[in-house]
Amino acid sequence: NPYHIDRSIVPDWPSDNDTQIAIPSKLLFIHKGQDILAEFLDKKEWKTQNITFNFYGSGPDEQNLRDLAKQKNIESFKLHGRVDDISDIWKTNHALLMPSRMEGLPIMLVSAMLSARVPILTDIGGHAEVVADNKSGFIAADPDPKSVEDALKRAMDNRANWSEIGQLARQQILDFLPENPVDDFIRKLENLA
Repeated sequence: NPYHIDRSIVPDWPSDNDTQIAIPSKLLFIHKGQDILAEFLDKKEWKTQNITFNFYGSGPDEQNLRDLAKQKNIESFKLHGRVDDISDIWKTNHALLMPSRMEGLPIMLVSAMLSARVPILTDIGGHAEVVADNKSGFIAADPDPKSVEDALKRAMDNRANWSEIGQLARQQILDFLPENPVDDFIRKLENLA
């Protein structure tokens, strides 16, 4: 699938004053797991950190997410709606957070890694195929609050190294994705013939 950004352009690293974490996906709890975050981000230790969780997208659970944030008094959730240009997300965010319950190899993960942003993900679908845990990103063992919180804690403990981790993520996805997938596929077929 196309990843909707220019792989040769890496946006400048955002200001490090506040940590900005993007959660770009359809707002659908059963699939994307955004509700998992509300299970632990209401703790005092998370509320006192300078982190903004930026949700991009829309979907059937948008109001449910707003209600959860209100019930749990989570002020760090910011809902931005759908964004037309994916690259705009990576101009202002340091990391990608995907607490997904189901995935393949998401286009948003590819675009985040190409943009040298830090992936924080569940061990679902193709996530672990392209991200090395604690090296080029952080992987939660399961799509549950305890595991996702652990991955986010590990990521925050390494916050000073995020720019370098993002560069490793970029290199890892560049090594994984051929620059011209059609030519690459043709070469592989020719080698089989």
